[in-house]
Amino acid sequence: MSEFNIGLGNNDTKTRKDASFDFVSFWEKQAKSLSWFSPWEKTLDWNPPFAKWFVGGTINA
Repeated sequence: MSEFNIGLGNNDTKTRKDASFDFVSFWEKQAKSLSWFSPWEKTLDWNPPFAKWFVGGTINA
């Protein structure tokens, strides 16, 4: 995923636009490219100031 290093010299304007327009869908799409032991039930559980990503999912990372 080195091509998606947002803010780290990535000049791909479409990727930046997609990530800033709907960041939850953007990261869900990226996560689907990984191998999960069990899929997540909810992409983002946001209760400020706390965020839980990929709730219920299990991955070896």
